[in-house]
Amino acid sequence: MIEFFDIYEYLNDRSLDYTESGTNTSRGWVNIQCPFPYCGDSSNHCGINLDSRSFNCWKCGTHGTIYTLIQELESCSRSQAVAIVDQFQDITDLDRRVEKETAVPKKSDFMYPPKGCMLNLPEPHLQYLRSRNFDPEIVVPKYQLRAGHTVGDYKFRIIIPIIKDEIIVNFTSRTIVKDAEPRYKMASIEREKPIINIYDLLYNFDNVGSRAFILEGPTDVWRFGDGSTSTFGTALSKPQIGALAGLDLAVLIFDAEAMENAKRLEYQIRPFVDTIVLELDAGLDPATLTDIEVSEIKKEYAI
Repeated sequence: MIEFFDIYEYLNDRSLDYTESGTNTSRGWVNIQCPFPYCGDSSNHCGINLDSRSFNCWKCGTHGTIYTLIQELESCSRSQAVAIVDQFQDITDLDRRVEKETAVPKKSDFMYPPKGCMLNLPEPHLQYLRSRNFDPEIVVPKYQLRAGHTVGDYKFRIIIPIIKDEIIVNFTSRTIVKDAEPRYKMASIEREKPIINIYDLLYNFDNVGSRAFILEGPTDVWRFGDGSTSTFGTALSKPQIGALAGLDLAVLIFDAEAMENAKRLEYQIRPFVDTIVLELDAGLDPATLTDIEVSEIKKEYAI
């Protein structure tokens, strides 16, 4: 079965060099030199996803399942590639998966809202939203925002709950202090014990249909509203890929300075869903677009 294919055992058995980190390798992927003759890769641009067992070459754009990659690596037929996959099965992976899935914290363990959190946003938080051209009367109730005011681990931050199936399962926070780092601070696994790991979630995905905009962060989602979602990084987990694979169309919109990140996300999901990357002009990001510009984009892609 493809889901139990032991990628490392196969690569080691075939004496194929691979990288697990570095410029061309994202979290959750292992990279090899692209075997397709038209690529001319010399720096391990061909990534194999450790969850989905799909591959994608960052250099030439070739992508597909592990069967297609093995066919090219070994000059064999599809049935022979299937047989090779069957030879390298790691059943212990099933035990690890079951253990991981059963180790989810109980809902009662989740500390939300966090200590020091306020239901009503103080004026500095409201002013931050207004300065970003958000209407607090709209975004605060719609996205159930709260505030860390002057105390606690999330002071001077807007608390952003992450909702799945209408239940708050995790949260992140955005600083309101100019140039403060980190801009986003996630819930602590040890302290707040979120129900689901943030890297297995997509922000606002409950409000997405069959076509969606994939954006960089929650504030971009606030600008685009329903039909938009954001990830919490550029290396997608299997649950995130699985959710996006159910879409008919994914339109990635990142600012011009983050196009490399957009391309990384594109090559992870395009084996599973039709994907378009929309590049904004230099100096723009999705959260700074006007309502008219957002309306035109949504109309163009019927989202």
